[in-house]
Amino acid sequence: MIIPTTRTAGRVQRSTRKSALPGWLSDNERSKINGMSSLPIRRLQFFTIHTKNLETARQFYVDRLGFPIMSEQAGEYFQVAIAGVPGCVDLSKNNEPAQPNQIGIEVTDVDTITATLRNQGLVVSEGSRAASTDGWFAIHDPDGHELIFIAS
Repeated sequence: MIIPTTRTAGRVQRSTRKSALPGWLSDNERSKINGMSSLPIRRLQFFTIHTKNLETARQFYVDRLGFPIMSEQAGEYFQVAIAGVPGCVDLSKNNEPAQPNQIGIEVTDVDTITATLRNQGLVVSEGSRAASTDGWFAIHDPDGHELIFIAS
């Protein structure tokens, strides 16, 4: 699910409507998602993130966020595991711009993770606490991909 966003004076504003946020689905929306496919789908298997600078991406995902490297091919890609799901960070070919995407990550302690990332100098955009007692926040990687951390 994509969180509705709008840009105002260079800042991204997100909807605070509960049903717009993946962690805050209504019972009706959750039942639709749970029964969304008649295919025997079990779980997300992998994802790919394109980057313009492999070393900068590695510093972000491995050194700052601490995601473990599963495999790598020097100068081409590296794989990390995010909550057990492999993600391939791949160098964009022909200097193609990386397309901004969103990755939602469910966490148990929003406050601790927010403080840790801020202490590392990352800009953290907090979601509305009014929309949930637990909350959510987002950070952006060097290529503009948005990582959204949602309290479980």
